[in-house]
Amino acid sequence: MAKQPGPAYRGSADALFTALSTPLSEMEKAFSSSLGEATKQETGRPVKAGELRAWTNSLSALARDLKDAGLGRLEVLVEYPMPHNKRSSADAVLAGVDRRTGKDLFVVVELKQWSEAELYEDDEKLVVVPRTWKDYDTHPAIQVSNYCQKIVENCSAVDGRPDAVEGVVYLHNATRQSVRGLFELALDKNVRLFTMTERSAFVEYLRDRFEGADGRQAAERLLNGRVQPNQPLLRKAANVLKGRDKFVLLGEQQKAFEIVRHAVEGAFAANTKRVVTITGGPGSGKTAVAMELLHYMAEANRRVWYATGSRAFTETMRRFVTGSDKDLRNLFKYFNDFATSGPNEADILIADEAHRARLKSFDRFRKDKCSPNPQIQDLINAARVPVFFLDEHQVVKPGEVGTLAAIKSYAQQLNVRHHHVSLEGQWRCGGSVAYDLWVRRLLGLGSEDGGRVGRRRVARALDR
Repeated sequence: MAKQPGPAYRGSADALFTALSTPLSEMEKAFSSSLGEATKQETGRPVKAGELRAWTNSLSALARDLKDAGLGRLEVLVEYPMPHNKRSSADAVLAGVDRRTGKDLFVVVELKQWSEAELYEDDEKLVVVPRTWKDYDTHPAIQVSNYCQKIVENCSAVDGRPDAVEGVVYLHNATRQSVRGLFELALDKNVRLFTMTERSAFVEYLRDRFEGADGRQAAERLLNGRVQPNQPLLRKAANVLKGRDKFVLLGEQQKAFEIVRHAVEGAFAANTKRVVTITGGPGSGKTAVAMELLHYMAEANRRVWYATGSRAFTETMRRFVTGSDKDLRNLFKYFNDFATSGPNEADILIADEAHRARLKSFDRFRKDKCSPNPQIQDLINAARVPVFFLDEHQVVKPGEVGTLAAIKSYAQQLNVRHHHVSLEGQWRCGGSVAYDLWVRRLLGLGSEDGGRVGRRRVARALDR
């Protein structure tokens, strides 16, 4: 989550041209194989020989045009994966310096080998390509427009600047006449469409957009930047959450909400971090406070994530809060997802059921998702204001170490100010503090020593 996955190939336009300039050369074969292997790892399927030939043919045309434009130092990212969707990738992203602004510029290029194409039954969004196995395809301008939007909204290197990303469809085997029906939608989507007829116009477009400067730094910023919740997504989340039944916060619940709000505002005003821990028993309203925080922070355009250590809890939240909206599902994550986060990737991290935190983040299938640090420390590191919701008496499995003392200790070690709010009472069934204490003592959870004994009893019982 900390970084974008890498492209299948990365190099300067000159290096790409050299690699592909000699037909059927050993370098071309090796280049095709590396692309095929990278795609197999991402999609799980082998790449057909025809796909490899299409890659090399289209990339050869692009590399030739970049060279003719005098942009050999531009950086080319081949099969650049989209944020939050590793199975979708742009054919190529050109990274360099904008001649007009002096800032980073990225041009997304969709390469098609089509020699002819027409609209499907006059539907401007669907395209028929004769002599292919597909009955119809999505208009490539829609693909490019969506890729550009994804990069603008999710990649920190772009910083939300729409003018930093442009889109191009290059039909290098087609003439203008053979694809004449495709131009109108491309214009509507603000995507440039070029064919072999407009090859000189494509070269001129590239010269007009890019300086001849080295594009490696721009590429580094794009590849090493954060993939983050974006502002349109947060507004969308706020609208969805606003449309659901609103939790009415009472007493200590409202106090907890206001303390978190104050901590967030204070952290940003002082350019520092703060940690908030909210403890309470079952039914005390922890999740109600957490959901109201998610709504409030999304509405305030704060970069916010909601994470838990429980698969069942996370999937339930995804299903009932976001429904079938795949973009919104990314707001709900697992503690393990933050094992490789950079410092303060989120403004606020809502860590619900924090008592389920493990000693360390570990993924037996992905070594790059493992962390040498304690999981609580990784969660604190990931956000400007991490907010932990926990009930120390609800430990489910051995190895779960989320406690108020542990969170406070890590905050002190990191020299971060810590706030604690206790939600007293039993709001779900209307019980009092005395009732809650009686139940805890009945289960052996009343005293410090008895609490540890009781937690072990519960854990062992559930583990069976």
